[in-house]
Amino acid sequence: MTQQETEMFIMQKGSYFPQTQVPYLQEMLSKKENISFDDLWSVPLKNPTTALLLSIAGGTLGIDRFWLRQPVSALLKLMLTICYLVFYVVGSIQEDPSWGVIIGMLVAMAAVFIWYIIDITSASRRAQALNYSTFLTYLTH
Repeated sequence: MTQQETEMFIMQKGSYFPQTQVPYLQEMLSKKENISFDDLWSVPLKNPTTALLLSIAGGTLGIDRFWLRQPVSALLKLMLTICYLVFYVVGSIQEDPSWGVIIGMLVAMAAVFIWYIIDITSASRRAQALNYSTFLTYLTH
């Protein structure tokens, strides 16, 4: 792979990786001779901006985590949201809901909200970390 191709790839896809790792990737790419430029474009990378948008739009349902190949935490996030909805529906149906239902609803709501905010602030970084891991796997095989 030529230096020009390496620089072009880093210029176009550098934001897909953690910024601290871009020089290391560039160095690794420049040393690899058996990789074609076209092969680099076939590596499945996740767009960090898309991860952020999915986190904002469907974060409470775990859509962002499913997309970033984190099924266990995605299912936990989805179940937590379902728990909140169950507490909310039960509390809404009852004329005078018990304190257990109210506290359960508030705790579940707070947990969903906190996790949602954390995921919004970390979605791009998680996508970049996944891309870095995927790319290193590709380069070492």
